[in-house]
Amino acid sequence: MTQTSIQPDVVTCNTLIDGLCRTGEVRSALQLRNMMRKWNCRSNVVSYFALIDALCKGGRFNEAKRLLEEMVSRGISANLTTYNSMNHGHYLHGQREEARKYFDEMMDRGTSPDTITFSILINSHCKDGIRAGKRAGRGWLVTNPRVTG
Repeated sequence: MTQTSIQPDVVTCNTLIDGLCRTGEVRSALQLRNMMRKWNCRSNVVSYFALIDALCKGGRFNEAKRLLEEMVSRGISANLTTYNSMNHGHYLHGQREEARKYFDEMMDRGTSPDTITFSILINSHCKDGIRAGKRAGRGWLVTNPRVTG
C-alpha cells in the first residue's frame, strides 16, 4: 500500500495487527503499530487491545502493562474487553493477585463486569482448587461488594 502512496487507515492497521497477533507475530504487530505513527494514523482501543491480549497470553505482562498505561495516558479509556484480557492473561499464568488488581482498577474506573469477566474469575478459581469451603480465598468472589453489588 505505502509503495503506491496509499496510506493505510486505522481500520486496515487494526486488521493487520489483530491478524499478526493471532498468528503469534506479536513483534511484527508491534512494529506495525510503531509505523502507524509515521503514517499519521492513531492507534485506538482496538489496536491496543489486540496487542495487550497477545502480550498477556504470552506472559509478557510488563509490555502489556506499559501499553495499557500508554493507552490511558493518550486519553484512550481501557474498555471491558481490555480489562478482561489483562485479567485472563494473569490468571492463565498463575498471577491471581495481579489479576485482582486489574479487576479492582476496572471497577474503580466504573467499568462493570460481564459474564465473560465472571467466567474468567470462576474458571481460574476452580482451576486453582478453590471450592466452597475449601480455602479462605473463596469469600472474595462471593462476598466482595464490588462483585455482588
